[in-house]
Amino acid sequence: LNQFSKIINSTNNLDTVFQYAVRNLKEKFDTNVFLLQLLNKERMELVYRCAYFPSEIPQELVNDYYSLRLPVADGVGSYFVTISRKKTLYLKDLTRISSEDFSHFDTRLNNDLKLTSVLQVPLLLQKEVIGIIHINKYGGMKALSKSDIHFIESFCEQLALAVNNSALFEETEIERQKSEKLLLN
Repeated sequence: LNQFSKIINSTNNLDTVFQYAVRNLKEKFDTNVFLLQLLNKERMELVYRCAYFPSEIPQELVNDYYSLRLPVADGVGSYFVTISRKKTLYLKDLTRISSEDFSHFDTRLNNDLKLTSVLQVPLLLQKEVIGIIHINKYGGMKALSKSDIHFIESFCEQLALAVNNSALFEETEIERQKSEKLLLN
């Protein structure tokens, strides 16, 4: 976690931070699906920002996921539960869950990636959800212990800071470009 904090403080590039997180979590927990979705509060939808899929997933499917917008106000599905509870959602055996509790997207994700469990961690900033990271493994993830989940949550707390830093940097850069344009005029 200390090394991760150093990387977050050394760059404003969210893709770089995300790739570092993927490398470390992939090795430690034998996972290979990582989806970072940011919450657009105006539209109350999740938008894909970064993703890592295993090589078995066709590129067309990956591109399709990036174009998805997931409404979270409909009260259905795992993403709604994660955002409304502001807590990690870990379901280690999806066969025990009624299909009525799944959103259309949950069903699609589970079928496309042959998932047997769900791990979604809300990214919180000042107790407000700014996004979700979904961590899993194509074909099924091994069961996680409470200490595993706690470690992942700690990692994701740092990731939430990186998301915020990146957004602030992008906003500042846009304003700087506007100022430069005005000065040139």
